[in-house]
Amino acid sequence: MIEICKGQKSLKVVNGKSFRVTPLVCATEGNSFAQVGLGIVFEDGMNFMWGLTVPRCLVQCWRGMRILEDLPRIEGRRTLANCWYAGARYIDFTRQPHLDELAEQFASRQEFDKLRTEILSKTLSTPEVNSMIEICREKNITFDINEIRSEAQLGNLRIDIDGLLQEERRRHPRRKSA
Repeated sequence: MIEICKGQKSLKVVNGKSFRVTPLVCATEGNSFAQVGLGIVFEDGMNFMWGLTVPRCLVQCWRGMRILEDLPRIEGRRTLANCWYAGARYIDFTRQPHLDELAEQFASRQEFDKLRTEILSKTLSTPEVNSMIEICREKNITFDINEIRSEAQLGNLRIDIDGLLQEERRRHPRRKSA
């Protein structure tokens, strides 16, 4: 498992037992077939993750990791998937059950919604986003440039989006169709 970004270590109940775990934004491998998503690492080095081959939304993963940090329980990969969906800026009705399941871990739905709103309003630091992008580049893992552009346009990222787009075009030129 490739670590893209590391969260804060804390005590969590994982599948019914207490462990100290560190949440991660991570990938399965370093190539174009990599799944990118969320994972946890136990103190003994064991880990598990949930991810998708596409879309590879680094900001959504980062937000999902921040939500995961505040959960008291992790019920397998399902919780990781739910956190990833909750990290999305916009949630349509088909994704609402993922949020509902996470909200059950809080004293009230309002408490969960407040946490999610706070995380969505956070500005991802330039060094942190640059580090995630650099790790992906080093490992040849493509990521969703449109997500980065949208967040930069909203003011949630401070990044040279034009430079990033040029670099991604250079690294991944489009194939010409016949």
